[in-house]
Amino acid sequence: MDKKQMDSELALLEIETLVSDFEAVQSIKLPVGKYYYVETKAPIGFVKNEEKHYFEVKDNQINELQVIESTLKNERPVYNINMTKQMEFSDTAMNKEAYKDVVFGIYTRDDTYDWKGNVAIKYDTLLATSGIDEEGHLVHTPELPVGNYYIKELATNSAYKLDEKEYDFSIEQSNDKAVIVPINEGKPIKNPIETKQANTKDGTVKFVLNYGTTYIKETKAPLGYSLSPEVVKVEVNDDGLFVNGKKVERSEDLLYSIIYKDSLLPVIQTGAGSDSMLFIVAGLGVLVSLIGILEYRRRNRNKKSENTSE
Repeated sequence: MDKKQMDSELALLEIETLVSDFEAVQSIKLPVGKYYYVETKAPIGFVKNEEKHYFEVKDNQINELQVIESTLKNERPVYNINMTKQMEFSDTAMNKEAYKDVVFGIYTRDDTYDWKGNVAIKYDTLLATSGIDEEGHLVHTPELPVGNYYIKELATNSAYKLDEKEYDFSIEQSNDKAVIVPINEGKPIKNPIETKQANTKDGTVKFVLNYGTTYIKETKAPLGYSLSPEVVKVEVNDDGLFVNGKKVERSEDLLYSIIYKDSLLPVIQTGAGSDSMLFIVAGLGVLVSLIGILEYRRRNRNKKSENTSE
């Protein structure tokens, strides 16, 4: 090794390692010369600052202690929670603004500690709530420290089933300035349409109505009856309850009835000397897509039909 190489090695000699928290630290007394310091490990939850911070101890011909102050700043990574809520659409759920009724909550899964090892946030603490945009993404997420969390749907449009599943995710230490945190392994969280089965004895079903616009349609008719094509639009706003655009009044117990009429399906009876029509009469059992605090009542157009073969 020649002198030039030796001088270079000596010039890059590590003089001291300092360990700092959030308070200032001091180095040993340094002789005249040029120096730099660099961070080798960042605090938990921060990005390591890899910049070299240069300073110089000058020979000012005075026997005095020189104090050189320098500040190192750490940035927090930006954690982008990648979640997509997928609303199901059909002829019974045509409200393109249903996503505006969706609210998610972000909770701590475990105790979260501060840098001193003290519990800063207890487990199962609700940290923030957020709606979703038209694409199904969260519109607001808090700045979360390193730890384990879960996200859960708190509210949805009344045309849809509330998803009560808890979706876990973690905020991990990273030196990347931007980190994508996938929810549900990056797969869309589907929001199926709310369906209920009617009472098989009287053909009624009740459901709760929230503010907004909802649609009701029969999705399965009883045996022997044709499926009704009618779609009922229900709106609740500050002016009251509207059904298919017309304001209606509710009963004292806050119920309103919607009546669907189904027709009996004809069945051709074949046989000698007979060309009469027979009808199948079946019990009431329907599946309907629901939204509202309404009483949904089925009334059959033809309860019974009697025909005699000649």
